Amino acid sequence: MNKIITCALLVLICWLGGCSASKEHRMPEPNGEKSFQKRDFKGAEKEFSKAVKQDRKNYQAHFNLGKLLAEKRKYQKAEKEFLTAISLNPGFAPAYSSLGCLYFSRRNYPKAQEYYCKALELDPKDPWTLVGLGELYFNQQNYRQAEENFKKAVAVKPDYTGGYLGLGDIALKNHQLNKALEYYQQALKVNPQDEDAILGVGDSYLAQERWEKAEIYYRNALSINPYNEYGYIGLAYIYRHNKDRVKTKEMAKKALHLNMYCEDAYLLLGQLALENKDYKIAARDFQRVLKLSPESEAAKAGLKTCTGELEKLKAKIQHKNQKVKAGKSSR
Repeated sequence: MNKIITCALLVLICWLGGCSASKEHRMPEPNGEKSFQKRDFKGAEKEFSKAVKQDRKNYQAHFNLGKLLAEKRKYQKAEKEFLTAISLNPGFAPAYSSLGCLYFSRRNYPKAQEYYCKALELDPKDPWTLVGLGELYFNQQNYRQAEENFKKAVAVKPDYTGGYLGLGDIALKNHQLNKALEYYQQALKVNPQDEDAILGVGDSYLAQERWEKAEIYYRNALSINPYNEYGYIGLAYIYRHNKDRVKTKEMAKKALHLNMYCEDAYLLLGQLALENKDYKIAARDFQRVLKLSPESEAAKAGLKTCTGELEKLKAKIQHKNQKVKAGKSSR
């Protein structure tokens, strides 16, 4: 349960595609944009790279290439392109916002806040940046400021799902499950194919222990985007409830394959290993969770149990060795 409530926002929401230039910076739609929107990344990369080579001073071309590289999780290369776009046009707000999103996904929260705030200085009403900063505040447990940013985003752009999703996540965090469902369903009215809204509904049903309903929504989200690790995490929790250890482990590993920073996957694997009395493996996984989320009570409890059991095993081995040694001495 804690998994979805605490981690629903950790996924890198790919709103970079919507983070187009503001009116004063907008240029004609570049070749490759249609391919990008269709998730034809190979075709888009070819066109965006070509545009950069043709004009090294084209900040929009560098931004588009960075946007694509971020989508492909090539974060260092994306960072370089966004910074180049800023050096060519210091007033280009979308590049600052995209860097904020990139640093947020890498858990560099001070850098993320720096770039989000700079983007809002340049464009105070950009809904994507407002949501990005709201997500950052959410992860820092600053729920009041998170809510303020999400509400501003809804007011500025009511046909953008991000604000509703953020408000839904706050309601879910506060165990206001019906309210959370309402926000996620509002997002689905805006965009019935929004995978994050679909996952949010699944999360709400999971929190209510309505397992069959939750599974329908997780599978629906994965049918839209099979690369969203949180769909697999949701299914993993359902399989865990059903005591299907094999399927739980399979789903958790699929999530990790897509996102090596997915603490929910490590938590699940740690819990499975603990149940199997593989204390060293369990301790390793709980430590990984705590490295990513130091306040995880479930990981702290799991690690404490592992430490205690390992100390008992060590004591038993020492006692056994002492008995063997004493036996040899008496001969």
